Amino acid sequence: METEPWIDSDGNTPEIQDHYTLCNCGHSKNKPFCDGSHSYEKFEDEKN
Repeated sequence: METEPWIDSDGNTPEIQDHYTLCNCGHSKNKPFCDGSHSYEKFEDEKN
């Protein structure tokens, strides 16, 4: 499955296009990306 490349607001794409997960819990120290902090904070989203 091929996906569209990521393009930021300046029209740039990341050098490495791999799998990215965005933070949904607000506890990541690497925002906007997830760093796994949700597991330590016992975060549960509305869908789970």
